[in-house]
Amino acid sequence: MPQGGRLEVRADLVIADHHHTAAVGTVRPGRYVRFSVADTGTGMPPEVRAHIFDPFFTTKGPDKGTGLGLSAVHGIVESHHGFLNLSTEVDRGTRFHLNIPAVD
Repeated sequence: MPQGGRLEVRADLVIADHHHTAAVGTVRPGRYVRFSVADTGTGMPPEVRAHIFDPFFTTKGPDKGTGLGLSAVHGIVESHHGFLNLSTEVDRGTRFHLNIPAVD
């Protein structure tokens, strides 16, 4: 957040029904641990949002990153049979929900 702002990190137990999992494909309804990360930063325009999980995609300048962070997160979450939700709006911030199946 170049101009400062608020960062929020949470963890919750949620129940994902067919409505939540239908758009994801292979994810089953059930109990998930949801890790949420939200900020009040600059947000992302649609053309950036469309590529944020692509390997090597970055909006940072040279020598500021590899573009592998969100791609790696996406792969880890999917390999654990979880799913991601993202909401973002320019000048209003971004919120990620990482949903990993809960185990007893």
